Amino acid sequence: MHLDTIAIIVSFLLNILISFYGILADKQAFSLNKMVWIFNLLFLSLVPMGQFALGQFPWGRILNTPTILYANGIILLCNLVYTVIRQKARKNRNEIADKPRSYSFKKTQVSVLYFSASTLLILLSNNGHFWERGNGVSIENATIQLLVDKVLRGVCLFGLLASIQLWKEKKMSNGLLFVVLLMGCIAHFPTAIPRYWLATFYLGAMLVFLKEYLKKHQQLFETFLLGSTILLFPILSIVRFSRSEIKSTFGSIQDVFSYSFLGGDFDAYSSLCSTINYVHSQGITWGKQLATVLLFFVPRSIWPSKSVGSGALVNKLEHSDFTNFSSTFIAEGYINFGILGSILFIAGLALFIARYDDGYWLGGQSQFKYLIYPAAMGMMFFMLRGDMLSSFAYSVGLFCSGWICYTFSKNRH
Repeated sequence: MHLDTIAIIVSFLLNILISFYGILADKQAFSLNKMVWIFNLLFLSLVPMGQFALGQFPWGRILNTPTILYANGIILLCNLVYTVIRQKARKNRNEIADKPRSYSFKKTQVSVLYFSASTLLILLSNNGHFWERGNGVSIENATIQLLVDKVLRGVCLFGLLASIQLWKEKKMSNGLLFVVLLMGCIAHFPTAIPRYWLATFYLGAMLVFLKEYLKKHQQLFETFLLGSTILLFPILSIVRFSRSEIKSTFGSIQDVFSYSFLGGDFDAYSSLCSTINYVHSQGITWGKQLATVLLFFVPRSIWPSKSVGSGALVNKLEHSDFTNFSSTFIAEGYINFGILGSILFIAGLALFIARYDDGYWLGGQSQFKYLIYPAAMGMMFFMLRGDMLSSFAYSVGLFCSGWICYTFSKNRH
């Protein structure tokens, strides 16, 4: 075995061990911090090492040794920076107490909002075929379609979490909660929605439901998430195909997992390597990609030079108009400002997560950001995988619509 191969394997193993330690060292039942380490373990360490061993990376990328070592070095550096900054931000707080809180919602407003949004989603989803993946809400204007779809889903997200909270406070009957859950499943049928929204909607509901149970069973959350990502992620990726395409493309379950693990589902690492190569040849963008993210709401008709998402920018395929590539949070920092950008991005993430995690578990306020915390798990995974343009825009839209509903439904004392 050549020395460069040994160096690559050692660097992968170091990141795997650090990720495992990050998961096990977090004593909370679930947290955004655990999501970061689970993502690092699967998408930036374990699966890429398997791809390297097989000599096959997504999209037919051929990655040379210097690029792989450089990418692993950036990941290792960012992992260390994240760990240090998060610990400093937490001020060595090791408490795992969970302060009780009551939200005092108006049940009527919550129910009306939820049922209205769910009903509209069911009626408008893919021409009534709520169980099939389509283009979402059926409106001719694409911009309005996207806006309506995200707003309605934001209302449903809030309504679901608020309804479960009302039920737990014994302010909603079992029968009404059953109807809420049934309508939620129909309006967000697992095979008909994107995987990021599947995680946001269903994982958020599960965490609110099972919070007390998960607190009693340490490591259950991460075990479930790791297992479901490895097993369900590949299977859910094929529901985007028609039945005839599935029969012709996937002859066995092995084909399904090969398509997923060696294809676009797990392209986060190879996309980071593509970003490194892009910056090496074209230079950093000096914040242009970040500006595109922050000003996502500005239409291209007003801003003709507005960039595309970072994943699409660095992963162009010949003879294809496909643009749905991932771009990890580290890669987003790198394409904007180089290594310093990756460090700054990951440091900012560490600060946000330290404050939000501690605020949820140690704070006693009854505020929207704490109600929505379980749903933020799925959106965080989406943000980490990228690209940032779509994940940030969707997150802002969903949570803004939820906040409006929260304000409307909150009792004022």
